[in-house]
Amino acid sequence: MTSPVEPGFRPLHVEQTPATPTRAAWPWMLAGAAMVVFRTLPYAWWGTLAFDADQAVLGLMAKHIAEFRALPVYQYAVSYVLILSAYVIAPFMWLLGPTPLALKLPLVLMNTAVGLWLIVLMMRTGLRPGVAVLLALPVLMTSGVTNAGLMDALGMTVEPALFVVALWSLRRMPLAFGIVATVGFQVREFVAYAVAAIVLLDVCTGMFASRDGWRDWSMSALAAVGTRGLIAAVARFASVRGPDTWTTASGDNLATLAGAFCFAPAQAVSNVMALGEWYLGLAWGATRTPLADAAVHTRVAQGLDGAWPVLATVLLLAVLRVAWRWRAVWAHRQASSVQLGAFLVLVGVQSVAVYAVSRCGPLAVLTIRYALLGMFLPTGLALLTWSVEQRASIRHLLGASFVALAALNAWPHAQLWHEQLTRPSLTNRAQLGAALEARGIHYARSDYWTAYYVAFMTRERVVMGSDTLSRIDVYERLLARHEHEVVRITTDRCDGMPAIVPGYYVCPMVAP
Repeated sequence: MTSPVEPGFRPLHVEQTPATPTRAAWPWMLAGAAMVVFRTLPYAWWGTLAFDADQAVLGLMAKHIAEFRALPVYQYAVSYVLILSAYVIAPFMWLLGPTPLALKLPLVLMNTAVGLWLIVLMMRTGLRPGVAVLLALPVLMTSGVTNAGLMDALGMTVEPALFVVALWSLRRMPLAFGIVATVGFQVREFVAYAVAAIVLLDVCTGMFASRDGWRDWSMSALAAVGTRGLIAAVARFASVRGPDTWTTASGDNLATLAGAFCFAPAQAVSNVMALGEWYLGLAWGATRTPLADAAVHTRVAQGLDGAWPVLATVLLLAVLRVAWRWRAVWAHRQASSVQLGAFLVLVGVQSVAVYAVSRCGPLAVLTIRYALLGMFLPTGLALLTWSVEQRASIRHLLGASFVALAALNAWPHAQLWHEQLTRPSLTNRAQLGAALEARGIHYARSDYWTAYYVAFMTRERVVMGSDTLSRIDVYERLLARHEHEVVRITTDRCDGMPAIVPGYYVCPMVAP
C-alpha cells in the first residue's frame, strides 16, 4: 500500500533512543527537575502560602496514619476520594512532624516525577533530550495559577497527572494497567481521560479489534473489577471519620460524578467560548491574573497583557498545520511520537472540554483543579508538530513560543521567592492557633475553614470542632467531654473584647 505522504518524508521519531536515559540526557533531566522544584518549593517551604481547611484535613489524616490511630481509605466524611496521598505523606510526618512542609513536600516530588517521566517518555520516542525538555516546558514551568492548583494538598490535584503518565507506560501491561487505572479513577475520575484516549488510539491503529487487543483489554477489565472489589472490601473496615470510627459502605465515584455533572446548553457554549477568550491563557500562563485569585496569599500576578492572543495564534497555527498534514499523521499513527503526542492532546482536550460543558456556572480561577490535565495539551500538540511538520520554521516558531512562555511563567515564581524571602506572608488563621495556645485555650468551635486549619497547625493541641461540616468525630467527643472549657472563635466582635488576632474574636459559647 502506498503511503499517503510526500515521497522521502521521514518523521523525527526514527532516531533510536535507549530505554534508559544516557549520560548526555542527565543534564537536561536535571534542568527539568530544577524548573519544577523552582516553581513548587515555595508552596512547601512556606506552607501556609496557599493553605485551607480541606488541605488541613488531608494533613490530619496523614498525621493519624503516622500515629497508627486511623487507617482511612477515602477522605474523612467523603466516600469517594481514595486517599493514597495520605499514606505517601505519613512517612514525611514521621521525619518532619505534622507540619505544612511535611504535607506539601511530597507534592513537590510528585510534580517533579510527572515532569521527568514525561521527558523520558518523549526521549523514548526518539527525541533528543534537549528537544524533549523544550516540548515539556508547559508542564515543567506551569503558570502560577496552575502551579497553585497542583500544589493544593487535596489528594487529587497532581495525582491524576501522575496516573496519566503511568497509564501510558503500562498500556501494554494489561493487568497492571487495569489495577492502576482503577486506583487512579478512585483517586479522581479525571484519570478516565487517559483510559479513553488509549482506547481511541487502539481503535485507530487497529489494535483494539485484534486478537491481542481483545485479550489485553479483557484482562484489564478483569483486573479493574477485581481491584474495585478489593477496595470496596477494605473500605468497609476503614476509618471513615477519623480515629475510632468505621463504615459499612464503600465509595461510589460514578454516583458522585453524576451528581456533580451539570449540562446547561447556553452556559456550555459560553464556557467553551471563554476557553478560547481567556481561560486557556490563564491555565497556561499568558493571561494576566493575580495569584490571589487562586487563593495564594501574595501580591504577585502572572501573565502579560496581550500575551495570550500571541500564544493562541502560534498554537492555532500548529493545530492548522497538523490538521493540514493529517495524511502524515494517519500514515504514521503507529509511530511512538505520533501516538504519545495524540495521547497528550486527547487527555488535555477532554480535561478542558468536560470542565467547560459540565458546569452550570461560568469558568472560575478557583475551580481550575478540574482542568489541570489541560497542561498536557500544548506539549502533545508540539510533539505531533515535531513528528509530521517538515517546515523547520514552524517547529522553531513553536519552540520559541514555548521558551518565551516558560520565561513568562518563571517570572511570577521568581517574584514569589523574593516576596517570601523578604516579607513572608502569615495569615491570621496561621497566627490564631499560637494565640489560642498562649491563652491556654485548647477546646473551641468555629466555622469549617477555621476549625480544621487551626487543629492541624497546632498539631491537635487545640481541638476545634466545625459548626458546618464535621469530619472528625473524635473532636466532637472531646468537645462534649470538655464542654465547660469550649469557647467560640468567630469573625464577629462579641462583648467588646479585642481581637485575639486580626479578624478573629474569642467569644463564650451560647447555650442552645
